[in-house]
Amino acid sequence: MLVVLVAAVVVWGALGLYLSIRLGWPARYGVRCGGFCFPNELAKSGLLLPRRSPDEVTLFVWLWSWPAIAVFEIIYWIAGKSVRS
Repeated sequence: MLVVLVAAVVVWGALGLYLSIRLGWPARYGVRCGGFCFPNELAKSGLLLPRRSPDEVTLFVWLWSWPAIAVFEIIYWIAGKSVRS
């Protein structure tokens, strides 16, 4: 099961990398940052939506999936701790 989970994360990460390279994200959209760019990319991710091409919408969903998964995992962890207490 761990192998499947790792493979899924690798494939999901590769999808984001592929779309970023294909679209030229973030530089082609005028998003500039130095160092850790992810918060800035999330803040500017709305720039992907005006044309609504399938690649742009997919990259937007991909970008926001990471924080969504983190929030769900934190809620799951908190709920699991409260059940065991």
